[in-house]
Amino acid sequence: FFTKKPLVASIVLEDFDLKTFFENLKDKGKMLFESSKVDEKNRFSFIGIHPEDFFHVKGDTVFTKSHERVSSSHLNELKKEISSRTSPVLESLEIPLTGGALGFFSYEASRFFSPIKFPSLLRDESSFFDYAFWFYDELFVFNHTTKSLYLCASHEFYEEAKVKLKSLKKDFSSAFFISNQVKEEKKISSHLNGSNFDYKSYLEAIEKCRDYIESGHSYQINLSQEISCESTDSPWNIYKKLISINPVSYGAYFSIGDFHVICGSPELLVHKCGKKLLTRPIAGTRRRGTIEENSLFEKELKEDKKERAEHAMLVDLMRNDLGKISKKGTVKIDTYAEVVHYTHVMHLESDLSSEVEEETHPIDIFGALFPGGTVTGVPKLRTMEIIEELEPTERNIYTGSVGYISYTGDLEFNIVIRSLLFKDNHVSFHVGGGLTYDCIGKQEYKETMNKGKSQLSALGVHSHEMLR
Repeated sequence: FFTKKPLVASIVLEDFDLKTFFENLKDKGKMLFESSKVDEKNRFSFIGIHPEDFFHVKGDTVFTKSHERVSSSHLNELKKEISSRTSPVLESLEIPLTGGALGFFSYEASRFFSPIKFPSLLRDESSFFDYAFWFYDELFVFNHTTKSLYLCASHEFYEEAKVKLKSLKKDFSSAFFISNQVKEEKKISSHLNGSNFDYKSYLEAIEKCRDYIESGHSYQINLSQEISCESTDSPWNIYKKLISINPVSYGAYFSIGDFHVICGSPELLVHKCGKKLLTRPIAGTRRRGTIEENSLFEKELKEDKKERAEHAMLVDLMRNDLGKISKKGTVKIDTYAEVVHYTHVMHLESDLSSEVEEETHPIDIFGALFPGGTVTGVPKLRTMEIIEELEPTERNIYTGSVGYISYTGDLEFNIVIRSLLFKDNHVSFHVGGGLTYDCIGKQEYKETMNKGKSQLSALGVHSHEMLR
């Protein structure tokens, strides 16, 4: 067991360009978790650099820095790896993370948490990882509100932490003061390949969902389609365009193997600070238009019986999930069904909070809520079986989760939506929506296209061919 001793230095930077700084850092193992839509709850961005180890899983194969092995109990091994690294909370500092495990769970990792098995999930159709974490003793943390950049270095020995902090200061100087030469404009081409559903088959899948709902198997089902494109643009440029088009609270960018993960998510799965847990389900959507249209769409969204019923079901589901790992009587709804505007759509959002049971492992906290009910449906497990039956390909990072587990035991994970998976100029992303019995297939299909506009715009691709 390692008790990490964190050392922190800080500097105020009024004109700090986080993305340029990240781009200039010379480390293949770097990761960016970004809050580009800054508010009181989301004002920090994190950059992990020089991971001291990693824990990557595909199927039953575990990859670490030192070796590769087969293990059927890898989730328990991950829990032990996380528990073996602890750090004191620095009360004098407001930053939520000075060192920890940063990474992701793909949607398919749900089989490691669920009490039932999904046979088709066991197909190895994708070379993408089920989940992956990197352990970072060196982090840059930026507070967008105070314009303060924190350099955080941890080690079990104080003198070694001082060495790491000195190295981190050199990394800062190299990246911050680098000469930004004007780069030659490269001609970029992108084109749309299509979806894993054609229009007819997507409507047929919606009808099958309606049949399942009528038969009592589910109340609401989140059905998604995967859209694929080819692009000669770089994944980093695509990320910058996506975040510029649609600023969000839970953006992320990193690479693993041959893949680049690009995430522009507005949705929180779970946040833990001390004993307090937070979650913020998003359910209910309208597109955005002119100022006059937005006022009308917002009124429609607030008064739409289907949307409000769907939102109520999912808030109730998340409340029950929170209850699994919370002290009795502490789960409460802080705000309910607020309309929040984004670049292309508006959503209904609610805030839920609770107090966590003592000695609950961070992975168990995560597992109680994962995957988020807003991207599966109600009831969650049976609906996930239906999704497995009807969706023709794996979701991979989509509706998975990206986040961190601090050495202090705190954590924060998003729900991965508005994301792209990039490999060898091939880009794919999913778009979906919640279906209830009274849904209208054509409208639901168009809603998925509206949700995909940010990704398509970042790629420079138009969706006219897919809209009906």
